Amino acid sequence: MKKIKSQSCSTALQFTPRITLLITLLITGGCSTTSSVNTSKTVKPTVIENAKITAADNTSRQHKVSSRQYVPQPGHQANKLVTEISRSDTRLKNSDGVGENGAVAPNENGDSSDNVQLNQPPVDLWVHLRNSFDLKYSNPNDRTIASFEKWYSDHPKYFDRIADRAYWYMPYILEQIEARGMPAEIAILPAIESAYRAEAVSRSNAVGMWQFIEATGTRFGLRRDWWMEGRRDLVHSTRAALDYLDFLSREFNGDWELAFAAYNAGEGTIRREVKRNAAAGKPTNYPNLKLRKETREYVPKLFAVRNIIANPEKYGIELKSIPNEPTLTVLNLRTQTDLVVAASLIPINESELLHLNQGYKRGVTPPNGPHQIIVPSIYGKQLTRELDKLSHQQRIRWARHEVRKGEYLGRIARQHGVTIDSIMQANQMASNLIKPGQELKIPLSSGRYEYAEYSESGAKIKQGDRVYTVRKGDSLWRISQSNGISLNSILRWNDISRSSTLRPGQQLIVGKSS
Repeated sequence: MKKIKSQSCSTALQFTPRITLLITLLITGGCSTTSSVNTSKTVKPTVIENAKITAADNTSRQHKVSSRQYVPQPGHQANKLVTEISRSDTRLKNSDGVGENGAVAPNENGDSSDNVQLNQPPVDLWVHLRNSFDLKYSNPNDRTIASFEKWYSDHPKYFDRIADRAYWYMPYILEQIEARGMPAEIAILPAIESAYRAEAVSRSNAVGMWQFIEATGTRFGLRRDWWMEGRRDLVHSTRAALDYLDFLSREFNGDWELAFAAYNAGEGTIRREVKRNAAAGKPTNYPNLKLRKETREYVPKLFAVRNIIANPEKYGIELKSIPNEPTLTVLNLRTQTDLVVAASLIPINESELLHLNQGYKRGVTPPNGPHQIIVPSIYGKQLTRELDKLSHQQRIRWARHEVRKGEYLGRIARQHGVTIDSIMQANQMASNLIKPGQELKIPLSSGRYEYAEYSESGAKIKQGDRVYTVRKGDSLWRISQSNGISLNSILRWNDISRSSTLRPGQQLIVGKSS
C-alpha cells in the first residue's frame, strides 16, 4: 500500500481504496464526515472531540452575535433614537431556543436521541425572557386574550417598533426585575403602558415609560421640579414602578393579576371591587371583577403580548434580535454636567443622548444632584475617561456676550435661555447693572451653575417667597388679579414678559419675602 504523507482527509479519500479508508479511520480517529462506522473503543474519542469542537465553535458564535451593538448615528431624529452598525440577521422563531442558546452534544453512544443542552446563556434577550416567564393566567380561554393575539399578529410592525425601543431599555429593566425576584412578565409592562416611550403622555396626564400620574410618582419618590421629571428617567421611574408593583403584590396577597389591574386602575378601585364580590359571595379573582373596559382588557393584553413573545412562530411574528447583555450603562458623573458636553466626548448625537436622559428637563444634571446619566454601554468607559480630564467649569457650556446700547440683563438672559442670577454669579456681579461694551460670560447650560431651586421661568425662589402653580386656562392678568398683586410685579419677580407662554404646572413667584 502506498503511504501518503501530510495528506488532508479529503485528499486521502481521493487516492485511497475503501478498505484503506476504514483502517485509517480506526487508527487515527478519522475526519468529521457523515459516514457511519461501527461503534468501538477507538471511535468514541472522535465523538467526544467533535462535541468539544462544536461547543467551542458555538461559544465563538455567541460572542460574535451578542457583541453586535446599536451605535448612534449623527443626524437621526431623537424619536427614532438610533440606528445600528450591524444587527444579527437571525430572527427568533423557535420557543425552545435550540440553535440560539448553545450547541447540543451527542451522548456517549454518538447519537442525539437524549441530547443535553450545554450550559450556555441565551445569546438573545427574547430567549432569556421567554425562558423566565412564570405566570399563568387564571382564565386561559379568555376571548379577550385571543382577540389581542389576533390584532398583534395582524400588525407585525408593532413588534418591530417595540423591539427598536426595547433594545435600549429592556436589558436594564429585566436586570432590575430579576435582582428583586419579581416575575419576568413585568419587563413587558412598558410595552402595554407606553410602547417603551419615555416621552409618552396619556389623556389623564400619566407620564413616562411606566405612566405615572403625578400623585403616584410623588408617593414613590419621583422628583418633579424645574430640573427634573423623574417619571421620564429610566433609572428612577423603573425603581419607582418596581416599588409600586411590589407593594401591590403584597397588598393583594401575591395575586399578580390583581396587582397589574391595580397598577392600571389604582389599588383603591381593585380593593373595593374585591370586597364587593366577597360580600356577594362571588369569586374575587381578576376575571370576575366588575371593572371599566380599559382595566378589564389590561391584563389580557399583557398576557397576549407574553404569549406571542413565548411562541412568535405560532403567530407569524419575527422578533428583532436584542442582545442578552447590557445595552446601557449608568454613570455617576459626581458633579454637574451638561449632556451636550458629554455627547461631544463620545461618538453619539447630542439629541440621542438627551433622548436617553429625558428625566433632565434642562439637558444638564441638577447642581445638587443626582448626576447619573445613561449612555450606550460601549461608550461608558470612554466617557468616564474624557470627563475626568475636565474641570467643573469645563463640564458646562459657555458663551461670550458684548453688551450693546439699550440692553439690560433680563433681555440678555432671555436671549440665551438662561437666568439673570446665573449670569450674575458667572461674572461675579454684585448688581444687575451693565453698560455698553461690557463683556459677559454666559453659562449656556441654561444657567444651572448654582445650587438653588428655580421657578419654571428661571427666577430664583427664595425661602419665604409665595409661589403660584399655573393651571390650565390661566393668564398672567388673571393670576395677578387673583393674588392681589400688579402684573408688572409678576413680570419683574419671574423675569418674564407679557408675551411669555404659560404652561400648566409652571411655578410663578406671586409674593416676595421681606
